[in-house]
Amino acid sequence: MNNKLFHGLTIIGLGGLLSMNLLLAPSTAQSSTGSGESLRQGLPGRRVGGGTRCTQGTVCHAQKPLVAIMPQSNLAVTTEAYPTLLFHLPVFENEQQVEFVLYNSADELVYDATFEIVGESGITGIDLSEAENLAPLAVDETYKWYFLIVSEERSQDIVVDGWIQRVDLDEWVQQQEIASDFGSRLEDAASLQRFGLLGEEAGLWHDAAFALHQLRQVEPDNEEVAAEWAQLLQAMDLGDMEEEPVANLSFIPIMNETL
Repeated sequence: MNNKLFHGLTIIGLGGLLSMNLLLAPSTAQSSTGSGESLRQGLPGRRVGGGTRCTQGTVCHAQKPLVAIMPQSNLAVTTEAYPTLLFHLPVFENEQQVEFVLYNSADELVYDATFEIVGESGITGIDLSEAENLAPLAVDETYKWYFLIVSEERSQDIVVDGWIQRVDLDEWVQQQEIASDFGSRLEDAASLQRFGLLGEEAGLWHDAAFALHQLRQVEPDNEEVAAEWAQLLQAMDLGDMEEEPVANLSFIPIMNETL
């Protein structure tokens, strides 16, 4: 682990999470049922980042805080090899740096990148397909991630953290005892119907949220898309985020490290 990240995580009490046995996570993920219910058990994580004082050299938000757009279980299940993780970024008074860190199930650092963000606040994503030299997520492996808004005093960092597991869709449908025709129904569904199938029926809330996020970028004034987005966030107990806009942000890489 690089010294910068270790310093920040240890001071705020998150360093102990890195030594957990991440191999427990896949069995937890597979404990959900196939009727669209949430995962029965959660994993340790933090969806909402705490605030800090508005002083020179520190981050500040006056409205909504840093929020990870993920289920209450803190586990995002995805079928994507390179998923995009969604976050709501708060209002900043000055230029701001953020850091994204990813560990595999062997507790090995596989990706650590620091960015300078420029633009307006709102909901945005870290696209892992743009991560240099990052291997695709392995199927059935659960990864631990951290997203940090960096302060000059690393003890003042604002942090959210959670887990992501890649699954094979056909195997996931079988494990969750979802109707065997799910794949064909998903393929034939109209775009707005797909989100309900992915989230409510299959429990693939992450994939549903990202697909809707993309559609919101293309059709920002579409009321049906907005209603579907609001319904999905309410199902994830993130209803207070439904009015937040798609962020107009650029992530400028400063540091990039992969395994």
